[in-house]
Amino acid sequence: MKTRFYWILLFVFATADLSCDKEKDPFTDLTADNLTECASCDFLYQESTRLDGLPGNAIVFRYRAYWASADGTSVGPNYSGLSFEIPSDKTSFSYDKSVITTEKVEHVTMCINCGTVNLEPVDGFIKGKKEKNNKWLVEAEVALAAPSGEIIDTVAFKQYFTPDK
Repeated sequence: MKTRFYWILLFVFATADLSCDKEKDPFTDLTADNLTECASCDFLYQESTRLDGLPGNAIVFRYRAYWASADGTSVGPNYSGLSFEIPSDKTSFSYDKSVITTEKVEHVTMCINCGTVNLEPVDGFIKGKKEKNNKWLVEAEVALAAPSGEIIDTVAFKQYFTPDK
């Protein structure tokens, strides 16, 4: 009778353990393969600041994709990109839609005479981890919506961010 009880107890624990959802580590698949190639992009970060530019206790990452001229021969000062901040005491982070839609993430377009419409980050992910030599490996895929709420663009990259000196 005792043996049967132990077998049933073992079966219950084994079944419970197998049926539990294991949380996936978001950084196991964050590797340096398939990095985004972009000769006209900046992947930079600053410490001891905030997204609004004031001094603070955060790290601000700025991805900028500079626009090429119509004939594609030169890159001008106009750009669009993504800026986001994390607490300065972190060595890794993972943002989902709940954070992407807050003031911690913003889409930026810098073009004075273009008449562009501000786009809002509405979905996606951003994750990163600190690597050697003051580099951060960051991967992002963020959906951007027009004021109407319609998703009209996506910013996606995977690259090393270096200090903005």
